[in-house]
Amino acid sequence: MKNKAVLSLIEQVIMVLVFAVAAAICLRVFMHADSISQDSSYTDSAFVMAQNTAEMIKNSCGELLLEEGTYFLKENDLVLKAELSETDNQYLGAAEITVYREDEILCEIPVRWQK
Repeated sequence: MKNKAVLSLIEQVIMVLVFAVAAAICLRVFMHADSISQDSSYTDSAFVMAQNTAEMIKNSCGELLLEEGTYFLKENDLVLKAELSETDNQYLGAAEITVYREDEILCEIPVRWQK
């Protein structure tokens, strides 16, 4: 009788260990998925900021940048920088929009407009 009780107890301990290992693996996978989701969210926000700024620059025919040559915008952890750039055509204006997060470039968009 004691042998059966000991084997049953060992079996239960092993099952608890198996479930604990499986739970630890699942927790780590979920944490990694959350990190990937946050990075994706920042990238999406960066592209939306860059596109909105590009539209503002096009609609103002570059006047947004003409005063200082550079436009900065900070939102949450993202920093947007728009700079005038040179073009070969005198009738076209150009700018480069870059969005950073902690010194990491998330997106770069070139912008052109007619003067």
